[in-house]
Amino acid sequence: MFKTNPHSWSTRLRGRSPESSPSSHASDRMRELNRDWRRHTSARANGLRPLVDPGRDHLRGREEAKTMLVEYGDYASESCRTAVAQVRDVRQRFGDDLLFVFRNFPIADAHPSAFAAAGAAEAAGAQGRFWEMHDRIYASEFGIEPAATRSFAQELGLDIDRFDRETSAETHSGRVFEDFSSGVSSGVNGAPTFFVNGMRLDWDFQTSTLDDALEAAMAAAA
Repeated sequence: MFKTNPHSWSTRLRGRSPESSPSSHASDRMRELNRDWRRHTSARANGLRPLVDPGRDHLRGREEAKTMLVEYGDYASESCRTAVAQVRDVRQRFGDDLLFVFRNFPIADAHPSAFAAAGAAEAAGAQGRFWEMHDRIYASEFGIEPAATRSFAQELGLDIDRFDRETSAETHSGRVFEDFSSGVSSGVNGAPTFFVNGMRLDWDFQTSTLDDALEAAMAAAA
């Protein structure tokens, strides 16, 4: 939901084998957040916290759409990779009636490279190309590796010196931490986790389940 107008919107985790990744203060902090989340994971379906902010969040679609789908995702999760096609299907089906939002939820203690990939996507986002980087990371078998994300940045025509500086300095780690913490507050229990109009969806990895939940939300908003 948009926090500017909250009334306008009526895991399975199957990751790859843990990758090796250089340690840093920020990545250590990410793993600390992961451990704390695992100790306090809630099974109850909390509402989305905080509400979606169009000035901050990554949006795909019309802000005036009837229904909003928020995903908390991990770039190294095979389940999240599978979900990309299903999200694309529902976006095509519902068109302008659906707004899609992505928030970072790197489970870095299982997928060490996921945190760096999230930082690369945010560095691209700082230059206005978040979604292009997001799509390339998920589409490539090696998309979570720093060499791959740097190659994508070059393909996208980004200021590569700025991209290198920001990824090396982990400039956007705070943004990733904020997304992850918001997922914990919202009751995220794995990646991916979806919210439809602010309410968590207990998803069984079937497109039909997403369809049904979105159709019900749209009918309620009509």
